[in-house]
Amino acid sequence: LTAELMKEGVRLVESGFDPVEVQKGFDKACSEVLEVIPSFARVVESPDEIEKVAFISANNDEEVGKVIRQAHEGIGEGGIVHVTDSHARSGVTTVKFSSGLEIDKGTKRSGYFTNLKTETFEAENPRFLFCSCPVTFDFIAEYLKLAFREKFPLVVFAEEIEDEAETALIKQAKNGSVRCCQLPPAGFTLYEQQESMKDLIAVLGGRLIESPTEVASVNDLGTCGKVSIGFKKCVISDTHPDEAAVEARAKQIDSE
Repeated sequence: LTAELMKEGVRLVESGFDPVEVQKGFDKACSEVLEVIPSFARVVESPDEIEKVAFISANNDEEVGKVIRQAHEGIGEGGIVHVTDSHARSGVTTVKFSSGLEIDKGTKRSGYFTNLKTETFEAENPRFLFCSCPVTFDFIAEYLKLAFREKFPLVVFAEEIEDEAETALIKQAKNGSVRCCQLPPAGFTLYEQQESMKDLIAVLGGRLIESPTEVASVNDLGTCGKVSIGFKKCVISDTHPDEAAVEARAKQIDSE
């Protein structure tokens, strides 16, 4: 449909029509169509219907349709699908289910990216540092030393980070000494940011660091199986949360 609209629009412009008026016509037609479409639409609910829609969307690829059906049945309406390239040589598309979450926040610096093609920072078995305090150079240097010594990727959640500290993180990321990434926590106010990090701590473990003078310890860090961070989102997968900690956090939220 888009290709035909483009083709017809070019034909009209080449015939002498004003491009601005053609665009206005497209916008008007689009608005009218969007108003009518809901009256013809129906909710796709059954697994068979989902597979049929996926089959058509995948250019009539039956295998992809079945894989999407399998994924949807496994995660439900509220689940998150994360697509990655397979390193296997079989060429077979597979589905792997794992617990995890997605955050609508990403890093602001491309210097952390490990995959330039997808513009993402990707790491397995990372450790998470949660900071409500400003991140200073001396503070982050201790955690970088810890990450280098223990050989783990480091993800830092912090809203405030000094230029010197950020430069140190990016330098370590670029030279490969420590695979690391920094991103701000979700939320606009300091309270919202702290609460969002407490939610993550309930799932990933670790604790909230409130002072840059605290001694670096691996016990302060959360962990998961895999993380992928882009400019706009962070996908954390293969988590193994402490059910008691999650339940306690849920009760705390309900009581507030």
